[in-house]
Amino acid sequence: QKVYTSMEIQPNFANTGKCYLVGLAVTDDPASLGTEYLEFCRTAKHNPLNRFKLSPENLISVATPVELEFEDLPETVFTALTEKVKSIFGRKQASDDARLNDVHEAVTAVAEHVQEKLSATEQRLAEVETAFSALKQEVTDKVDETSQAFTRLKNSLDHTESLTQQRRSKATGGGGDALMTNC
Repeated sequence: QKVYTSMEIQPNFANTGKCYLVGLAVTDDPASLGTEYLEFCRTAKHNPLNRFKLSPENLISVATPVELEFEDLPETVFTALTEKVKSIFGRKQASDDARLNDVHEAVTAVAEHVQEKLSATEQRLAEVETAFSALKQEVTDKVDETSQAFTRLKNSLDHTESLTQQRRSKATGGGGDALMTNC
């Protein structure tokens, strides 16, 4: 049996000067501070549960039935916006399929473009390799030719006698005791 019903109202909530509902409960056991027992606490001269209030000026209500009636709201900017958002999400499935087709077409176009550029790059690379091989052969031939010319020049210079340069006298060698050292 639900015998504890209460709501707690703070008259000056957050120093705004306005009331605010800070507690509401209907339970068989006290569920929060400030909850009052329906039958006994309502008529008591001294409320034994006042010590549970958040603030002494807060009011604790009695349970009274309330009938709720709902009305349809007139068309406003907010409801129009809500309906528009709902319709957009309703079309989401169709638009997702269209977007996926667009993405597929875009990926195909990019793949074709990359394939074309790759083929062109491979062709240019083959041309560069051919040109490099020709240059390498040309440089190798020039190096061989220059090396042979250098060898011929060196041999020619080694066997050419210089008429302006003085010749060194021939070594006399060690003949006798004239060149002995004193150790």
